[in-house]
Amino acid sequence: MNPLKAKKPTKHGEVQEYFKHVVLPYEGKDCLFWPYSRSAKGYGRILVSRKNRVVSRLVCEDNYGPPPTPKHESAHSCGNGHLGCVTKGHLSWKTQK
Repeated sequence: MNPLKAKKPTKHGEVQEYFKHVVLPYEGKDCLFWPYSRSAKGYGRILVSRKNRVVSRLVCEDNYGPPPTPKHESAHSCGNGHLGCVTKGHLSWKTQK
């Protein structure tokens, strides 16, 4: 397979359905890796209301509510956020400190 060949385009709503029906209910202990668009640093991205959002942050918001302060970020206990991990059990709100 040619690595420069573009991936098959996703169907309308496919990414959002995966987020809703696979990512949010996932209760596994292993990393669940985001199979769609990623940032330059490897974090999963999803389009929400015409804005690119980080998937792990949305998962953290869904599980723990909004971040406690503007300085809080979704942090991965597994260390695999840069590989696209979106497992809710690996996420929590943390600051850079």
